[in-house]
Amino acid sequence: MSSTESNQDHDIIVPGIIVDSALFLIRQKIVAQGRDEITLPPSTHEFSEKKLGITWTGTLILTNGKFVGLQTIQRVGDAKLSRVGDSREVAIDIDLSLTEPTFSNDFHLTFMGREKDGSITGVIERILFNLIFAVDLTTQKMRMIDFKFKDISSISTQVDGLGTILSFLTTKIVQIVLNQKKWDIAHTVEGKLKSILTEFFAKRSMPGPIVAGAKGMLEADAEHHPHS
Repeated sequence: MSSTESNQDHDIIVPGIIVDSALFLIRQKIVAQGRDEITLPPSTHEFSEKKLGITWTGTLILTNGKFVGLQTIQRVGDAKLSRVGDSREVAIDIDLSLTEPTFSNDFHLTFMGREKDGSITGVIERILFNLIFAVDLTTQKMRMIDFKFKDISSISTQVDGLGTILSFLTTKIVQIVLNQKKWDIAHTVEGKLKSILTEFFAKRSMPGPIVAGAKGMLEADAEHHPHS
């Protein structure tokens, strides 16, 4: 099915095209303003591990964190279009994802009386978010209604710098990243993207032809479902 269809006197545009048009401009903004990379906050993680019959307590401090990949933001699946009450606004509800973003951290590890400095690098398969924004059919102005984190999928991680003696802790560090640090990453990225999207929707208008297409879709749907 084409993105634009004719239905009697209506020019209809599918909701996904509205989202794709906005995301195209958002990606341009991210790249142009150098906002593809963000800083991750430092974090400290306590853990325990049994060695030589003794349970030892260790500390992992993560610093100099970086996340790269905001410009991979894209639509996932079909967008849903609905009118906002009796207003002239339409709401667009869509899932978005970041695909294969990367992250890195330096670490300082203390365990069994030894200290080690090293680095962690990783690739996240996908981070999923949900976005709801509105478009005024009269003024063509846009505004964000809601943006929130939904899910983070598998992560591949590499740990460097432990050396031979403490190499057995590689699995423990990876577990910390998978079970704890990934949520810090997800919510930090959520906050940064929310800021970018809020700023974008506050300053931009949707192109006229796309708004006209949205009107056509709503009018055609009203004709087919007059009592809904």
